[in-house]
Amino acid sequence: MSGDQTLLARITSVSDTSPAAKAGVMFRGSDAAGSIFASLTASPSRGIFFQWRSRTGGNVTTVNIARVRAPTAAKPLWLEIVRTGDTFTAADSTDGITFKRIGKPVKLTRFAATALAGLAVTAHKATALSTATFDDVAL
Repeated sequence: MSGDQTLLARITSVSDTSPAAKAGVMFRGSDAAGSIFASLTASPSRGIFFQWRSRTGGNVTTVNIARVRAPTAAKPLWLEIVRTGDTFTAADSTDGITFKRIGKPVKLTRFAATALAGLAVTAHKATALSTATFDDVAL
């Protein structure tokens, strides 16, 4: 993707393979390990996470909102991450209409004008596979 973009997805399930398992939306500098990124993900047991890495190989910074319940088919969760230049903003919604911003906007000056954008899922456990169900995906 190039330029300003909004990535939105509705999540209806995330498998509980680990307390740190999660699924959501992500902008990433490349597919290389340790790449710069900004993501918004939902965990089955720990709420949602707005995370980013400001430089390749650097540490990951996390804003965790534990108030958010795990997404289910009966009670889905919408996650949105917006890129405006080198600034990333994250928000969540339980109805797909009213969104609540998570943390403050994050400026990632090392992000190139072109980046990868998509859906992310992690079991956060080397011996397990994790699944998630997404729909209502928009870019």
